[in-house]
Amino acid sequence: MTIAMYATAAIARHTHGSFPLVVTVSSFVALGADVVAIDVTGGRTVLTLRPPGDWFDLLVGARLDSGSGSERRWLSLW
Repeated sequence: MTIAMYATAAIARHTHGSFPLVVTVSSFVALGADVVAIDVTGGRTVLTLRPPGDWFDLLVGARLDSGSGSERRWLSLW
């Protein structure tokens, strides 16, 4: 996790208490969660998750365009 990503996540957690995590497989939404804590220790990043809030209902079964990049990108974390 880059410093910019960590800072953005920390601000979102401080402001809203959590931030959404979406996992896609071949651009289709597969899983969702709310990230409630991030621990960065020794080069490892550990996310503490809870079940997604109501926001996830809008994404179930949706396709999220992962943009340009490798055609082999079949798993993405948003």
